[in-house]
Amino acid sequence: MADLHITGIVLAAGHASRMGHSKLALPLGETNVIGWTLRNVEASELDDIVVVTGAHVEGLDLTPTRAKVVHNSDPAGGSVTSLLTGIAAADDPDAVMVLLGDSPEIDPPIIDHVLADYRRLPDWAAVTEYHDGIAHPYVLSRELYETLGEATGDKVLWRILNDNFERARKIRVPQMKPDDIDTWDDYIDVCDAFGLDPGERPA
Repeated sequence: MADLHITGIVLAAGHASRMGHSKLALPLGETNVIGWTLRNVEASELDDIVVVTGAHVEGLDLTPTRAKVVHNSDPAGGSVTSLLTGIAAADDPDAVMVLLGDSPEIDPPIIDHVLADYRRLPDWAAVTEYHDGIAHPYVLSRELYETLGEATGDKVLWRILNDNFERARKIRVPQMKPDDIDTWDDYIDVCDAFGLDPGERPA
């Protein structure tokens, strides 16, 4: 099913409560965390891309070349509301790939490997299996994402996948899990991975 239409949904509406300030706006090279992530996603072979923002967009490098940027009017409703916002803005895809705005180490080779594997063998869902565990990207079939609106609370998608772990296909990527940025130490680790100076922590 090489013609399977798959949209990337980049979730970028979080409150950064553990960080205390916008993690997506932290500098990374000549851009910032969300800008680096968006550049990676746009360089992939995804058919199209939707970036979902929340209440805090100040300082974010959102200058897409082919992604659509939409706003989640209810980010307090949990990440599922952002996912549903992204799916509603997409062009009726056969499946969606879920990515996090604070995961700049998920590069085009990872995205394209998962994408090609899912196109080869579509399933109810697929998760990425690294050497040290399961992490994004996730790919959701239409069958799965059309039921998300019936669920409530935070981490809805993770709960559904965890409760149906044997049903979700594992796509193997032979490396350690990429870091996502939840704390200042995570940000330092990501900067180290790219050979960049994190600078001083914002007040």
